[in-house]
Amino acid sequence: MNRARPERLAALAAKYEALLRLRTDKANGTPLPPKQVFVALNAEFPGALVELDRLSIEELTLRAKTLRAAARGEELEVEWMTALDLYHSLMRAGLALRTARGSGDIDSHLRAVATRASEELGLAVTSEDLRPMVQRETRRLVPAVLELTARVVEWPRDRVAKLLGRDAVRHIVG
Repeated sequence: MNRARPERLAALAAKYEALLRLRTDKANGTPLPPKQVFVALNAEFPGALVELDRLSIEELTLRAKTLRAAARGEELEVEWMTALDLYHSLMRAGLALRTARGSGDIDSHLRAVATRASEELGLAVTSEDLRPMVQRETRRLVPAVLELTARVVEWPRDRVAKLLGRDAVRHIVG
C-alpha cells in the first residue's frame, strides 16, 4: 500500500484540527458555526461528521498531532492515515458517481472517476473497483466504500469501520 502524500496528511490533520475546534467549542458553550462549515467539511471529507459525533476529544487531538507530524515527514506508523485518506477519497468518488448515475453512460463516468481517484491516491483504482458504488441504493454507499477500502489496505472491514468511528455498518450483501 502506498503511503499518503504529505499534502494529503496535512489535509487530514487540518480536518482533525477543525473537528477538535468544533468539539471544544461545543463543550465550552460556544454557539455552533453556520451550517456551511459542516457542509464544507463533509464535502471534503465525507463521513467526517460521524467522527465528530463519535470520537473523543482525546482521540481527535491525538490524530491531529500525529497527522501533522507525519505531514512534516516524521517517521511514524502511517497505515491508518493512508486508510483514512483512501476512505475519504473513495467516498468522494462514490458520491460523484451517485450524482452522475442518472445522467447517461455510467461506464464513462466510472472511468473518469477511477482515473481521478487513481491520480489523487497514487494507486490504481479501476472502474470495476468503483462499480459496486453505483449498483447499490444510496444508503448502501458506505458499506461499498468500506469494503473497497478494507480490500486495498488489507484490513478486516470492521477495523476500517472502527477507525472511522463506525461501530456497526451493514455489509453490502445480506
